[in-house]
Amino acid sequence: MSHPMKRFLALLILPFITAAATAQEAGLRDLTRSYSALEQQARVAQARALAAAAKQADFNRANQLLNEMVLSIMAANGIAPAGAAPARIEENDEFQAYSAGDGSIVVYTGLLERVPDDEELAFVLGHEIAHWTLHHAYYRRIEDRMMERARWYYYLHGMTVESMQLQEARAMESEADRQGMLYAAKAGYDVSRVGDFFVNVARYHKTNPRHPLPQTRGAELQKFVPGAQALRKSAPVDNLAEIQKLIK
Repeated sequence: MSHPMKRFLALLILPFITAAATAQEAGLRDLTRSYSALEQQARVAQARALAAAAKQADFNRANQLLNEMVLSIMAANGIAPAGAAPARIEENDEFQAYSAGDGSIVVYTGLLERVPDDEELAFVLGHEIAHWTLHHAYYRRIEDRMMERARWYYYLHGMTVESMQLQEARAMESEADRQGMLYAAKAGYDVSRVGDFFVNVARYHKTNPRHPLPQTRGAELQKFVPGAQALRKSAPVDNLAEIQKLIK
């Protein structure tokens, strides 16, 4: 093939070679960008997984510390727990704790973040323990059934089942208040300022018609403080500050 022909062919295919090289280079750039994006996503996913694992470890430790307090209160009062870890923390902003009726206690993060000291938390735990030891969940179910059957009797006497149920529920709350304060005191906690807790209840907790008014509950409990304080013997378990750090 003559030299001019070779030159002609070279000029003819040069654009195709250049285009292919350009496309290959663009493809490499796209591949590099895709790899970088995937690598970044993997790093973000790994960081999130590590953060979630660390948060869960902190939450588990907070649960352990809360159970130490619950078990210490039970032990000081001769109460056999329903399990090795009768209490658990739930993430919820409400200022709330409750007894599940099976011996377990649930405490919301919203309450743990707002109670100012171990004494108030110990009273809350004692109160929920008392609901269980006094079998309130069981008696409430029985009484509700009996009241439903006697609805006409209440009606004829100018009462309603609902008003009687509220009255019984409030009586149970007051009973758990008194017993719970005694439980906390026997575990070594200072209950002299138990009325302060109900100031926080009024501030943070939604009004519950099944509970007496917070001011009433605080004033009523103050009558029993001297006798409760005399029961203090053991050293209390003070874990609230560390629990609050762990659940943030």
